[in-house]
Amino acid sequence: MSMSTETPQTAQTAPEPRARPPQPPQPQPYQVHEEPHSEVHFSPARTVAIAIDGSEHSSHALDWALKNVIRSESDQVVLLNVRPFVPLPTLSYRAPFFDYGVYDPDMFDRMDEANAKSSHALLIDAAKQLKKHHVHVRAIALRGDPRDELVYKIEELKADVVVMGSRGLGTLSRAIMGSVSDHLAHHVKCPVIVTRMNR
Repeated sequence: MSMSTETPQTAQTAPEPRARPPQPPQPQPYQVHEEPHSEVHFSPARTVAIAIDGSEHSSHALDWALKNVIRSESDQVVLLNVRPFVPLPTLSYRAPFFDYGVYDPDMFDRMDEANAKSSHALLIDAAKQLKKHHVHVRAIALRGDPRDELVYKIEELKADVVVMGSRGLGTLSRAIMGSVSDHLAHHVKCPVIVTRMNR
């Protein structure tokens, strides 16, 4: 009778999986990218992204960037505006009086279209202001949560610097703008400049 002389194998411990590096933000199915004005600088020294929302503080950020950051002969400026989603009605105890019998599905499309027109008009007006100073300007309209949409687009553009105002329109928007600027400061790779108005 033969006996096995094979050496018993020692069980191998699987190596610990390596932590994955942070991944760039991924586009969402609902992502919107509309460009109502586009003048591309084909060999820019820098890409300067400016987030605007139509508020006084936003206008100040644009003026400040023009005087202190933008180099008209060599920079590509990209204006960014994020409009909100038009929320669909939901049935809940908080909103029990919505009449689904007269629900008009086109109403929400019309509301979003109106928001888009306002966003485009804002961007075009800001682009005209910069064009007076011979700046190469792209103007991009986005839709969704401004924190996520701005981070994604700024990273996609490979912006060298971001400029934005410290406050938006209204009390709620002021809180949101503060949240957005803080979010950008922690999630984009380039410097974020938040301008403040002197009162």
